[in-house]
Amino acid sequence: MALGQLQNPKSKLQNSLTIQISTLKRQSPSPAGLVGGCLRVVGPRFVGTLRSAFASFSLLRSEFAGPIFDSMPFQTTLTHYYARRAREYEQIYQRTERQEDLQNLRERILATFAGKHVLEIACGTGFWTEVLAGCAASVTATDMSEQMLAIARAKQLDPGVVTLAQADAYALPGFRRHFNAGLAGFWWSHVPKGRLPGFLHDFHRSFVPGSTIMFVDNVFVEGSSTPISRRDGDGNTWQMRRLQDGSTHEVPKNFPTEPEIRATLAGLATEVKIEFLKYYWVLTYTAGHHA
Repeated sequence: MALGQLQNPKSKLQNSLTIQISTLKRQSPSPAGLVGGCLRVVGPRFVGTLRSAFASFSLLRSEFAGPIFDSMPFQTTLTHYYARRAREYEQIYQRTERQEDLQNLRERILATFAGKHVLEIACGTGFWTEVLAGCAASVTATDMSEQMLAIARAKQLDPGVVTLAQADAYALPGFRRHFNAGLAGFWWSHVPKGRLPGFLHDFHRSFVPGSTIMFVDNVFVEGSSTPISRRDGDGNTWQMRRLQDGSTHEVPKNFPTEPEIRATLAGLATEVKIEFLKYYWVLTYTAGHHA
């Protein structure tokens, strides 16, 4: 096929691709199915030239534009990054200058979740799950990374209280019980800004009305936080992080202001309380009724 054909948006090849993509959209409702199907369509026809790769990506991008497609680089990047970081993850909690703030967070968690049935998302290595296990009636702690969960399981937390499960925070399973409290540590900052309201709406489906929700995340502190490497077109900020194995990863990491947090929660929560410590911010609220 001549290279010039790929430059023509009305070419028979792109028309054919558009038709096949439309079929895939009807047949494959999940993001994984869509992408897998698209690769099967695109692969055989476009292999061989870099220009064709860009042409096909642009077409796919226009066909699947929206929150799901836009957030896929975030999810892929984070899953890969945290799988590589799992063994060294808890070193961040050993920094001397952060101990006062961390003790503050422990005390808040113990007071907030005492006697509650808690759903924790993005539990990682179970650092905060272990704190929850000391106060909650039950804890279901989930994470997408099996490498992270392996470390959490090694803590041998009381199986009568804690259940660990692999789950996507964007597509939580239908749990047998509805929870009355939720915790997400260092997750809000990884969610694309445009996807936050939809994510929160779906997250709240796992809880009974009036449940207590807590988010904990990082404050950007010059000289302590990893510098911001860039800001994308949607206003999300990114950091370039280097792991002990020598690998480098550009990771999405947002640092919202209090007004931004409150605006995101408009219509989704009541009794919103936000406090900024030196290194962390803490958000607690009551989840609104879900549709």
